[in-house]
Amino acid sequence: MLEKSLAAQRTVALIFLGLILMALYGARKSPVAQALQRGERVPILLFGIDAADASHHTDTILLSVLNPFENNLSLLSIPRDTRVHVHGYLFRRINEIYGYYYRKTKDKTEASQEVVKSVESLLSSEEKPITIPYFIQVDFSGFIKMMDIVGGVWVDIKQPMHYDDNAGDYHFHKEPGRYFLSGREALFYVRFRGLTGDKGRIFRQQEFLKSMIKQLANPLLVLRIPEMVAALASTIHTNLSGWDLAYLTVAGRRLRSPSLGFYLLPGQPRGAYWRLNAEAAKRLAAKTVLGMDIDVDAVPTIVPLEEHVTVKVWNASGRRGLAREVTRHLRQCGYDVVDWENFATEQLPTRVIDRVGQINKAQAVANDLGVDQCHSEVSAKALVDVEVIIGKNFSESSLFEGLPASKGSN
Repeated sequence: MLEKSLAAQRTVALIFLGLILMALYGARKSPVAQALQRGERVPILLFGIDAADASHHTDTILLSVLNPFENNLSLLSIPRDTRVHVHGYLFRRINEIYGYYYRKTKDKTEASQEVVKSVESLLSSEEKPITIPYFIQVDFSGFIKMMDIVGGVWVDIKQPMHYDDNAGDYHFHKEPGRYFLSGREALFYVRFRGLTGDKGRIFRQQEFLKSMIKQLANPLLVLRIPEMVAALASTIHTNLSGWDLAYLTVAGRRLRSPSLGFYLLPGQPRGAYWRLNAEAAKRLAAKTVLGMDIDVDAVPTIVPLEEHVTVKVWNASGRRGLAREVTRHLRQCGYDVVDWENFATEQLPTRVIDRVGQINKAQAVANDLGVDQCHSEVSAKALVDVEVIIGKNFSESSLFEGLPASKGSN
């Protein structure tokens, strides 16, 4: 038994030594490693492609910026329905760009570079041009393979998630709770939209990334780094070299949850599109990508993951369609409204209820609705942070006065 233990320790020590030597050699071969050693921030555009479909739409777009000085990672989620204007072309959403150019050229690199250009255009100004030198494009099968190598990820499911794909013989049914997801289950989790739409899906993706970073810190995964690098090289399309990927894999293991900054592209949902707040987006990019000392607190639509507020809206007013109007208004204010429906009985007063013991979240919702009655009724079974019961006394005029000053999710 002792001999086996010593042999195992020697094996681990040799692997660690090999990784150290690989990192030292890779630092000489990797432009990314050299940039980080010079203290430069490294932006990388990550995007997933629904290659299983003929459309090749960009399903997820995420700009990551690694900051070597503070050893942190900023992650900017770009909604796939973001409205874009490209002269001479018919597409209107950013998620259509890759598919258009891939069908035209059959060249993954050229199509990927067009997505990079579109993101650069969204974030750049004449005074502060944004350059994104690297991209990583992954399809569904590559994502599943990587998740299976990592070993799966723990997630907290906060609303019922039910999906049946009879054609593909795949069924996913999860009630709220904590689950360990395999590769295929993880793919469904990050793609699921549900009642919260694309914004709710982005928040789930951010939560998933946070859990994955924790999983990568597992010491046992050191033994699988060579396998992870090989899988990355074989399942993704990127302009990063193999040495770049190896160095980034090792660097990723040093990150911790407090080192992650999650942001949503500033803007608002408008019909079928995400309408960009251009000025706010440029300020945010100057802060995260260029490292400029800019007060991003003044940007109302930056949404850190930890501070988003989930809401359920009940219509107890007797007025048809009012819950939907209130839901639309709250989503424009930045809240994650996960559901709305009719209350069992009509009520006179309108109430905003804190369900998790954080009255400040409920007060923010109440302020944005112009509601006076706000109180706590904490429930261990609550699926949302705040519930809104719209009574007969609710004034619809507050929904047509433009967005309020306080963006409750900030």
